Amino acid sequence: MKKKITISFIGNSKKFVKVFKSIYPNAKLNFYSWRLLGNILSKIETKLKSDVVVICGYDYSSQWYPYKKYYNYNVIYPFKFVKMISKKNTIIFYMDTINKITKNKRLNKKNTLSRYEFAKKELRKTLLKNFNFVKILTLPVLINNKNKADVHGGIITKIIYNFLIIINYIKIIDHKNLKKLILDKISSNRKEEIINLNPVLLNIPRSLFFDRVLRFLND
Repeated sequence: MKKKITISFIGNSKKFVKVFKSIYPNAKLNFYSWRLLGNILSKIETKLKSDVVVICGYDYSSQWYPYKKYYNYNVIYPFKFVKMISKKNTIIFYMDTINKITKNKRLNKKNTLSRYEFAKKELRKTLLKNFNFVKILTLPVLINNKNKADVHGGIITKIIYNFLIIINYIKIIDHKNLKKLILDKISSNRKEEIINLNPVLLNIPRSLFFDRVLRFLND
């Protein structure tokens, strides 16, 4: 009988859980809260190893943290936790943010004003440098079955994103194509790219809304 695989989700994003459950219907699923990773690391050393790790989170409260704490919660703690639950052949799926959220065809940028974007790229770089089997999914804005933005944020944020979708200003992906993208990654052996961004003024705490505005302006 085929061995049942164990999949661990760091960050409980229902949309990604649903897709992976459809791909691995018989897998055992473990869930770990992104915000509690620091506490878990300080209190226990789990012996439960995973065959697949799916990293699909971010500590949105960290927008208000001092820089070092923000960096720990979004880069250092997730990396250390993945290392703790991984085996030599564990496959790691990392949900990264797209390099440019807008459809502006400007050359690749080297700097970022966004805490969210910088943390995502830093964790990407750290994973690729320390693990052998990392599959990066560089995702644009995810939309639901009503073609509305499926993003973290309040009503104003969602109104703005939906308006940008209507005027065809930002890149999007629906759930059907998300699953196809994951399946393509599973079968692909393509080497992933390390992306280096220089942080600009990220020592200044800010709201998630303002962080997104800065990212749009920089794009």
